[in-house]
Amino acid sequence: TEAWTEHWFLLGVQDFGQQRRLVPPGRFERFDERMLEPDVDWGKKYSLFMAGRFCPDVETLRMALVRVAQTIDLEASGVEEVRSKLLEELRLGQGFLSLEAVEQLLEDVTSMRSIAMSTAVLEAASLSLTSSGALDLEQFR
Repeated sequence: TEAWTEHWFLLGVQDFGQQRRLVPPGRFERFDERMLEPDVDWGKKYSLFMAGRFCPDVETLRMALVRVAQTIDLEASGVEEVRSKLLEELRLGQGFLSLEAVEQLLEDVTSMRSIAMSTAVLEAASLSLTSSGALDLEQFR
């Protein structure tokens, strides 16, 4: 079995190199990141990396969450429902994202949305300068 362990490790390094992939419970790591840890099941790790191929980075994960958020009411939905829809969107198994990981992603996306809205308001405000150069704040009330 040591030969199989080495086989899976070498195959994973060859196939995935320095790429990071989403692995349970919701973190990104390189295939060889745990190389020095004893008792790593490299065959299982290879399988998880193959399963995570549709989510190669955090940005892909965030954008998938944005797409999910556009299809459901986040305030009325529970974190479990959001996780289920997100896993479906990314074609991942149930164990890939913990509820805590989904909660953190929701906070990140909410922050991103809030920044985008603030930017849009600032852009609209800059377009609303009156001819004298004063800002017309009445339209934002």
